[in-house]
Amino acid sequence: MSIEEQLKAKYGEIFEMKLPLDDKKPTDETKEYAIAYFKKPDRKVLIASAAHERVSPLKSKETILVNCFVGGDKRVIEDDDLFLAACIAIDDIVDIRYGELKKK
Repeated sequence: MSIEEQLKAKYGEIFEMKLPLDDKKPTDETKEYAIAYFKKPDRKVLIASAAHERVSPLKSKETILVNCFVGGDKRVIEDDDLFLAACIAIDDIVDIRYGELKKK
């Protein structure tokens, strides 16, 4: 059973984050990546993240990254350059649905 299959069995929906380890162009075939896996944040994590959003956006992102990390390369959280790249990528983990509210 692959790591992805194991994580899906344990956490349900998971996300793979692939971040370059160097600053070469993405088309370079020899590029190496740090790969990490994240589960979808629950309400508790989203509330904790939102508490930091206005004062420290990086702390807000770190809250999601640390609490939703389920496997893979820990450098994504521990290395400053990878962490900053992960902060940009992590926005796609939250799926926002828009509803309608009408006064009756």
